[in-house]
Amino acid sequence: GGGIWAADGSELLLISSITTALSADWALSGPERGAVVTLVYVGVLLGNALSGSAGDLWGRRPPILLSYLCIVLFSVLSALSWSLWSMGACRMCVGMAFGLGQPAWNTLGAEISPGDSRVLVNAASQLLFVLGELYSAALIWADDPQLRELRWRWLLALGALPSLAFGLAACWCLAESPKYLVAKGRFAEAREALSGIALANGRE
Repeated sequence: GGGIWAADGSELLLISSITTALSADWALSGPERGAVVTLVYVGVLLGNALSGSAGDLWGRRPPILLSYLCIVLFSVLSALSWSLWSMGACRMCVGMAFGLGQPAWNTLGAEISPGDSRVLVNAASQLLFVLGELYSAALIWADDPQLRELRWRWLLALGALPSLAFGLAACWCLAESPKYLVAKGRFAEAREALSGIALANGRE
């Protein structure tokens, strides 16, 4: 679940780094370049506004998985965009995916962690943000360290890889919150989730 933070770091660094290349291809003005980045944060705001209700209605796990799916989908669509507005719409949707998944993971991470480990779990998630930035920085360095002729379509497509990898891992490994399941009266599923968590931690 914390991989959403890695995806966030990767995508934000990429989009802020390719605006000059976008401007060269599409003859964008300064405000238009800024709008492409700003729309990501508008999307985060909208996703945050929806995340709490989604988590209470469907659980913590579904918003996280949906977030990964949307990040991959709209990152690839960003790489295929043909205008400022198509790019802006796709990047706003990527931002909404961040905004939807991050609060859900923060809640789930707290609910499945021992009380004395919650700060460590949250810190590890924030560290993944930096690792995501390092991933994108490496891509940019390999393509054009001077940022003059970046192949921005290729970079945006590669930027989706962390979300794809973490999303596949989450489909396989990420359990629903036992606390949420108990609150919804799904006691058998809660016991199963707790058993899985205990097994993963080497306990019966």
